Amino acid sequence: MNKLTTLIIAGTTLLGAQFVSAQNCGSYEIQLNKEVTAKNYDAAYPILTKALAECPNQKINIYNFGETILLDKIEKASEAEKKKFAGELVNLIDQRVKNFPDEKKAFWEGEKITYQLKYGLLDKMQAYEAYKTLFGSSEDTQKLSANTVLTYYTTALELMNTQKLDFEQVLEVYFQTKKVAEDNIEMRSVEFGTLAEKLDSLQNMSPKKDLTGAEKQIMANAQSAKDVFVEVNESMEGVLAEYTTCDNIAPMFVNKF
Repeated sequence: MNKLTTLIIAGTTLLGAQFVSAQNCGSYEIQLNKEVTAKNYDAAYPILTKALAECPNQKINIYNFGETILLDKIEKASEAEKKKFAGELVNLIDQRVKNFPDEKKAFWEGEKITYQLKYGLLDKMQAYEAYKTLFGSSEDTQKLSANTVLTYYTTALELMNTQKLDFEQVLEVYFQTKKVAEDNIEMRSVEFGTLAEKLDSLQNMSPKKDLTGAEKQIMANAQSAKDVFVEVNESMEGVLAEYTTCDNIAPMFVNKF
């Protein structure tokens, strides 16, 4: 067998293996979609395990389905098993960020910290430090979820209530989280407004013209996200007002002036 023949066989074998792998990944995605849609999470779990092992960087939907599956496993698990599945959820997010780094990295880093705190994988001070690093280093903090924003803020308040943070540190967190909330409100308003203007323009030409289904969904999502961040912003302001007392503010002025 000459070298050319050997190379052709090797290349054909490699392409064949890649084709089979792509087929398997597509099959796993279809199976997971079927089981998750039917809420058969226990049946979906072993499929998820295989999909993550064989297709870690092929189908991002595997991670979307995986989050749903593992949250169900955590909810139904005994107290002894909850941390096991929570650890798997954190690993899932780590793998997602590693294999799809351009897909909302800051968002998922924030979700990971929130899950770690919720399921006891981090204590409140560890979570606070992780949030602080994320909010201080990421250029994409406007892409964080409303839940991450609110949990960082409430965690800081809880630490102040146990004398582990002072009011000035909490105030710093407030300004960080408020900026993210306001950035999101502005960003969602622009998304909604751009499509609203397009709709007006279309209907001025003909009342029967309309946005596409995808565009309508973007508008609905933008309005919904804006409403959530407006609520979070108002909630944070309301809670802060309760803590803005002379006892909390006076030490700041004494230290500075």
